[in-house]
Amino acid sequence: MKSARELPAIIVRSGDDSNYAMTRAFYRSVGFLPLEETPAFWPGNPCLLMVKPLG
Repeated sequence: MKSARELPAIIVRSGDDSNYAMTRAFYRSVGFLPLEETPAFWPGNPCLLMVKPLG
């Protein structure tokens, strides 16, 4: 069995909305790092891909 090295998270609408700012702050507080912002998943509603390195 392969072991994972990263845990991904997708956060919808990474813009300046204060609700999403709180969500991003939570993910950062538990060790997730921003990786890429992309509109590829939901057109017109960009998302932020974050990853958490696993020990």
